[in-house]
Amino acid sequence: TPLLPFVMDRVRKSGLRKERIVLSAENDESVLYAGHLFRHFLAEAGVRSGDGVRTGTVRSDDQLIHRHVSPYSLDDVIAKLLEYSNNFIANQLFITAGIAAYGAPGTLEKGIRAATAYLEKKLKGTTIRLAEGSGISRENRVTAKAMLKVLEKFAPHYRLMRREGREYFKTGSLSGIKTRMGYIKSGNSGFYRFVVLVNTPGKSTNRIMSEIHRVLE
Repeated sequence: TPLLPFVMDRVRKSGLRKERIVLSAENDESVLYAGHLFRHFLAEAGVRSGDGVRTGTVRSDDQLIHRHVSPYSLDDVIAKLLEYSNNFIANQLFITAGIAAYGAPGTLEKGIRAATAYLEKKLKGTTIRLAEGSGISRENRVTAKAMLKVLEKFAPHYRLMRREGREYFKTGSLSGIKTRMGYIKSGNSGFYRFVVLVNTPGKSTNRIMSEIHRVLE
C-alpha cells in the first residue's frame, strides 16, 4: 500500500526514522485510513469520488457494489501473516473463525469464544487466556508450556513460518517483552520445539537463542 498524505502528519510528529507507527481506533484513525486507501485505488482505476472521507454506518438499504474474493489460499494468508507479523490479518482470521462457529456478523467476542472452545477441546489442560487474536493486548495470558502444546499442534504446518537456517520461527514484542518460538531441525530429520518468553525490559531473545543453537549443534 502507498504512503498516503493522511498518515504523513503522524510520521513527522513521531520523530522516528524507522519502526512501526500504529493507527488506532482513537478518532477513527484506522477506519479513515482504510477510506483513504479505497479513495486512492479508486482514483488509480479512473473512478472519481468526492473530496472528503468520512465514517458512517452501513444501512439495510445500501447497495453492494463490489465483493472482493481473495485469490490467496488460507496457507498463503497465514504464511504472509507470519512473515510480516501482520496484526490486522491475525484478527481478521480470528473473527472469521468466530463467524464459522457462530454465524455472522463477525465480532471479536465470537472469535474469542471459538478459539477458547478449540483450546478446551484440542489442548486439554492448557491454560491460555485470550483478549483478541493478534497478541498485542496485555490482557492475553500464556505460558511457555502452553505454547509448546500449540507448537505441537501446528507442527504439520511449520513451513508456513519464517526461516533462518534450520530454524522456523515467529517473534513477538511489546514494550519490555520479547518472544521467539518455533522449531529447530535436528540431525535425524526431526524437530526440536522451543519457546522463549523474556519479560525483562532491555533484554532480547538473541543470547538465549544462540545458547540453544550451541547446545543443539
